[in-house]
Amino acid sequence: MSTEERRKEIQQIREEHKHLAEKLVLGTEYSETLTVYGKDRQPHEVTVHALSDGEFLAAAKEAHANLADLKSPETILANMDLMMLLAAKSTRISDIRDQLIQGETYKIARKALEISQPPKS
Repeated sequence: MSTEERRKEIQQIREEHKHLAEKLVLGTEYSETLTVYGKDRQPHEVTVHALSDGEFLAAAKEAHANLADLKSPETILANMDLMMLLAAKSTRISDIRDQLIQGETYKIARKALEISQPPKS
């Protein structure tokens, strides 16, 4: 391999690593839109963002969740305080639970857990 070819290969590797670093930094910026119903009984679209481990842990601590509460999506969502905090953190709307009809916060929290998992290969 010539020096020029090696230089191009190194440059390509650096560029790929740059994109990987950007993806890692923006990792919790992935989001999906979800339709929920407000207290006005009308449909509203909210943006649900993926949560990082740190954001999830902060919500679990704030909700005083125990380890048993964190074993599966079902037990996570059964903890009402944790579910409400996950919905607020993932939508970035701190009072979202006060704006929606019953059950809609659950939909948001479930979506947040779903999109915060690694992609399936």
